Amino acid sequence: MQIGWDTADYFHLTIGQLMKRRNALLGLGALATGSGAISTTASIVNSIETTSELGIVVRPRVEVRAGKAFNDDGSVKSRYQSHYLPYDSNSSFFDDTSDTLDNIDKSELPVATVNRRDQYVNENVKLQVAFDLRRDSDTFRFENILEVENYGGESQKIGIAYDRTDTTYDPNGQYGEQVTLGGSVDNSDLTGHDVRWVYSFIVPDRFTDTGPTKISPAYNDSDSDDGMDDPNRYFSLGPGETVQLDLKINLGNYLRILSNPIDPRKGIESQIDKTPSFAGTTDLVEMLDAITIQTDEAEN
Repeated sequence: MQIGWDTADYFHLTIGQLMKRRNALLGLGALATGSGAISTTASIVNSIETTSELGIVVRPRVEVRAGKAFNDDGSVKSRYQSHYLPYDSNSSFFDDTSDTLDNIDKSELPVATVNRRDQYVNENVKLQVAFDLRRDSDTFRFENILEVENYGGESQKIGIAYDRTDTTYDPNGQYGEQVTLGGSVDNSDLTGHDVRWVYSFIVPDRFTDTGPTKISPAYNDSDSDDGMDDPNRYFSLGPGETVQLDLKINLGNYLRILSNPIDPRKGIESQIDKTPSFAGTTDLVEMLDAITIQTDEAEN
């Protein structure tokens, strides 16, 4: 059965390089739109928008900015134009003041944008992603969406965490408040398992000898504590080196060995307002409010 409304996932990404993993991060305040719904056309159904205002805390000599899919001035390089848009012309993919999808047709999804890197780095970086929840393919990768540069004199190993103990984003830390943490894997709620499965930040294989490296948290059978939020792996950046990051969206089933595999779409849809009066509008499903970029030193 097709559900005739949209989902929107709004989150802030707070990227920090900290010597101690649990130090407080710089927060940017409330979510961009708060709770509730924003209007969009009824023909744009079952789509997710990811609107991210990245508040970035880094240790000296590390810089985060838009990846090489973009030119310095924010325009999109030709080979990426089918899935990226210039940020300046799309301050928000969904227009929350009228009944339209701002400058985007459903046929263009999935799309993403990051603000121009010649003006915005670290705490000033902003990212937006929109994709179709009911798209035929389960996975999509936004290539070279961000880059991290080590402009210091020493090698550093970087990873990405989703920190449930970050009190800036209570009640669930960097996970959205609609996410159930500490629970079992099931098809009835939106869980931390779903979030870690759907969102992956990856170092592409051209930078490694062992294939693509996932540096964000991995799916785990357990969700018992904040150890599940740690990076899957760290990636070493030498002095002066820059690495590109891809964002992989995975809506495919996991735990396929079970007779009833887990479908993350069901978890997302469990948080959608299904009342008849809500049909054709966009619901806000908060999956991830922030991320943290850290080094392996943070765990010592």
